[in-house]
Amino acid sequence: MKETRQDILAQIFEWMEDTNKPNILWLSGSPGAGKSAIASTVVSQLLDKNSKHKHLSSAFWFKRGDASLGDPTALWRTIAFGLACHDLGIQQNVLDVLEQQDLDTAGVEDHFKHLMESSLSKCPSSQLVVIVLDALDECASGAPRMQLLGTLQRWMVLPRNCKLLVTSRAESDIKRCFETGVQHIELKTGRLVDKETSKDVFKFLTGEFSRIAGGYASLPPKWPGEPVIKQLTNKAAGLFIWAKTVIRFLEEDIPAERLSLIMDGKLETGDIDQLYLTILNNAFEHDRIGTAKAVLGTIVLGKIPLQDKDIKNLLGESLGTVEFVLQKMQSVLVRDGKHGIGITHQSFADFLSDPVRSGQFSIDQQTLAHKLAFSCLQIMNSGLQFNICKLETSHLSNDKVTDLDKRIRENIPSHLAYACQFWVEHLISALRLGEDPEPELIKGVQHLLYGHLLHWLEVLSVIRAVPIAAHTLKAVCKWIKVSSSPHGIGDWSWI
Repeated sequence: MKETRQDILAQIFEWMEDTNKPNILWLSGSPGAGKSAIASTVVSQLLDKNSKHKHLSSAFWFKRGDASLGDPTALWRTIAFGLACHDLGIQQNVLDVLEQQDLDTAGVEDHFKHLMESSLSKCPSSQLVVIVLDALDECASGAPRMQLLGTLQRWMVLPRNCKLLVTSRAESDIKRCFETGVQHIELKTGRLVDKETSKDVFKFLTGEFSRIAGGYASLPPKWPGEPVIKQLTNKAAGLFIWAKTVIRFLEEDIPAERLSLIMDGKLETGDIDQLYLTILNNAFEHDRIGTAKAVLGTIVLGKIPLQDKDIKNLLGESLGTVEFVLQKMQSVLVRDGKHGIGITHQSFADFLSDPVRSGQFSIDQQTLAHKLAFSCLQIMNSGLQFNICKLETSHLSNDKVTDLDKRIRENIPSHLAYACQFWVEHLISALRLGEDPEPELIKGVQHLLYGHLLHWLEVLSVIRAVPIAAHTLKAVCKWIKVSSSPHGIGDWSWI
């Protein structure tokens, strides 16, 4: 929103232009404090032709659980590509590296060394390079994340004209990484929220209430009045996601009635969990909670944004049931006809995944992962077949088939494409620690590998997803070692 967060943005751009300051700026804050909005604003100004901050730049947004945006190994190759698109020198260096190095299976550290350090070291000192890395805390855990944090520490010794803006929650490993050698800005929330942030929240709410009132002749132009907006500003306590969610909740129904639910509810200052509970309790009767959890959980655990028909096929529910849940939860979901359905903010996914916070609305991730894994196997075992796209010849490469995209749309439904890409991710998540896999999963995997292995590879080929095949099969081999216990089914020796 224009004319908000001006103090924070001024600090960021002052740091950016000063090559005497550390080359990393860490912007930290609670979930919903507005870190991603600030990062987006910085990127938009860097890309604005009329902005005075026109520097060579690239950006990456992490997203927890997303197959590509949650992968630490995707970061530096994506950043290098972004820079190479706008600088011929970096472009040539990247091309030289790709001719000399095999980076197909390389990890985070090799990507940073060959694609970033070598390219940035050749940039003239007069050229400011600005990289924006948003939601670092949402990248996957484990060894790749540790390696990524190691490359961020190596960034500190790059020339000072190479600037890196990182936003994240203040998680312990990130705090250790940025203990020294960086400039730090913390977005205060709760009892520590500063006056400038509160003013911005008040300005946001005032503008949104004015917009809502403009659509109802029954509401006065200055509805609901400055005192109420100040109360809501205080309750938000610097959490922009709290204010935004309230506005979307009001828009779902009669605004004045919805506002009464918020004002009459027992919402503590800055309590996003209680706001989510108010929305859920208002949306679903007790007999609908199980369905709501399944639909919302599928959106949370989905590896890419899903369409409503994909959720229907993965859960085996009616389309009407799925649409009912989606309609009731518009305030916390975002729908894009092209890209699918997602949650408006990671804090809602965290809330649903924590039984202490969400109570009866919490999702059992392993149980749901089992259901999704079994559904993926069923979808593949019933839908895969030889020459699924009905190609007249196998003597043409995919790129030479002029109507391949049309054939894919007609013959490979999106839920089948999803199952082919992500079945093993759900399969691994369904395995409880110390327990054998469920027999129905073992049988499903056996049926797929014995009967449809080449058909699966054919689908991956036409949807341009072959690179995931090696990773998937390696993961299946590890999973099979567990299922080869005395309780396992069948002979896996051929694997």
